[in-house]
Amino acid sequence: MIERYFDFFGIEETKKLLKANEIKSKLSIRVNTLKIKPKNLKQRLEKKRFVLENIDWLPYGFDIVKEPLNLGSLHEYLQGYFYIQNKVSMLPPHILSPKPNEIVIDMCAAPGGKSTQLAQIMENKGRLILIERNENRIPALEYNLR
Repeated sequence: MIERYFDFFGIEETKKLLKANEIKSKLSIRVNTLKIKPKNLKQRLEKKRFVLENIDWLPYGFDIVKEPLNLGSLHEYLQGYFYIQNKVSMLPPHILSPKPNEIVIDMCAAPGGKSTQLAQIMENKGRLILIERNENRIPALEYNLR
């Protein structure tokens, strides 16, 4: 595989690519604005000693700088106040920015991060047509849509 990279990118670019892949990306969350305001969630998590940074292009997203507790075990997570999601995955729904009552098709819907974000942006008004080709991924989609 690396040899293909060498052939395609050259040795120096391949080295840069491999080095970049070693960098751990920041954990990020998307606030479910249908349930809580971003500033209120931020205050709640900061009381639990989390350190959050605003995602500058997404008013309802935060990078997690310090995670003293497991995000997935928090009451706020279990209540659906936020979704753990890579911020790059938050970009397509944000750019699309569908309006309430529009119809949107998500062609690769599982596990549901972008789908739930689309519903959130549309204020749960409109139609989302969710398509997932891999049937093994559908249970995760169903779980996240609840």
